[in-house]
Amino acid sequence: MTLEDALFETSEHDEPTDDTLTDDLSPPRRSLGPDPSLHPEDWAIEEEFSATYCRLVLAAERLRASPRPLKLLRVSHHNRRAAADALRRVGVSAWLVTPWRDDAGFFGADDPLDP
Repeated sequence: MTLEDALFETSEHDEPTDDTLTDDLSPPRRSLGPDPSLHPEDWAIEEEFSATYCRLVLAAERLRASPRPLKLLRVSHHNRRAAADALRRVGVSAWLVTPWRDDAGFFGADDPLDP
C-alpha cells in the first residue's frame, strides 16, 4: 500500500450516517463572545457597519445612554480598532463583536487589558 492509498483509504465508519446528516443549513453557532439570546432584556445592542468614525462614536453614545447593564456593539472586522477607540473615548464598556469572524472582545472604559 502506498502512502497515497493510505491517506485516501476509507472505511464504513468514515461514511456519514443518517444520524449525522442534517437538513439545517444555518451556520454553526459562534463559540466566542457573549450570547445575547440568553437574556435579551439585559442587552443593549448596536450595529454599525459604516466606515466612518463619527458613526461609531454615535453608536457608542447610544450604548452609554441605554439603561441596560450589558452592552454589545457589532462592527465589521475592518472597523474593530476604531470601534474600540470610540468606546474608550465615550467612556462606555461593551462587548465588541465582528459577525463574519469568530472573534469577540471586551473593550471600553473598564477594559482590563488597557494599561
